[in-house]
Amino acid sequence: MAETAMSILIAYVLGDGIVFAADKNLTAPPSGGVPRRQVPGQKILGWPNKLALVGYVGAAKVASGQRMELWLQDFIARHPTVTVPSSVAHDLKNELQVAMGPAAGASIVEFAAFANVGGVNVPEYWHIANVHGINNATGKYDPPQAYFGCSEELLGHWAAGIPPAQLRGRLQTRADNYDPQWFHNSIELVVFNWLEAGAKAAFRGLQSQGFLAKPTGLADWEKHAAFWVLQFAAYFEAFYPNGQHYVGGGADTLSIPWP
Repeated sequence: MAETAMSILIAYVLGDGIVFAADKNLTAPPSGGVPRRQVPGQKILGWPNKLALVGYVGAAKVASGQRMELWLQDFIARHPTVTVPSSVAHDLKNELQVAMGPAAGASIVEFAAFANVGGVNVPEYWHIANVHGINNATGKYDPPQAYFGCSEELLGHWAAGIPPAQLRGRLQTRADNYDPQWFHNSIELVVFNWLEAGAKAAFRGLQSQGFLAKPTGLADWEKHAAFWVLQFAAYFEAFYPNGQHYVGGGADTLSIPWP
C-alpha cells in the first residue's frame, strides 16, 4: 500500500479569482515494524506567473514510486503555458493515466485556470479522477476504476446558461453573501459538511457583530480557506488516535487573480 493523501482540498471560485487550500499530511502505511503514520507533503501547486492551480487527494505516488507533488511539478514544467485550459486538462488526464496505470488507488486531481470565451475571461475548474461517483448519504467515494475521467465542473454545471460577461458579477455576489462558489474533496465528507455549515453561520455572526471584517480579496479568502482546513484538522487531532490524523500538518493556500 502506497502513501495516500486522505485529506481535504478546497477550491473557491470568486469574482477576484480562484483559491486552493489543502492540509499537508500524507499517510504512510505500516512498514518494517513502523506503524501507520503521517508525514508532510504538498498537495497544491501553482504555475509560474499565476497561470493556473492544481491539487490532489488520494494516491500520493504514481506507479513508479515518485511522489505525486514531484510528478505534478514535472507536468507543470512540461506545460508552461495555459492558453487553452481544456487542452492542458486533457493532457493531465492522459499523462496521469499512463503514470498511474489501470490498477491505481483512488486518485482525484483538480485543475483550475482562466479561459477566454468570446473575448471574456472566465474561470474553468477541471475534475480529473479514476473515482466516478460518491454516496451522498455517507460521503464515501465509489471504488477506483481502471480509467481516468476529465470534466469541467463550473461552466458545464453551476454556471451553465450564465452569459460569460455576467459570470464574474454572479460569483462576486455569492462571495459578498459569504456563500462562495466552491468545490471540495476530502475524507469524511459528511463530517466536513457539518463543520463547514457551522463555520459559515459562525462567520456570518462574527461579521454582523463587527468582530471580523468580510473577506474582500484573494488574500482574505486564503485566510478563510486555511481556517476551514485547520478546523477539519482539529477534528482529527481531537477525536482520532495517532496514526489516523489523516488531515493535519497545517494548511497551504494558493490563489490566481482574475486576469
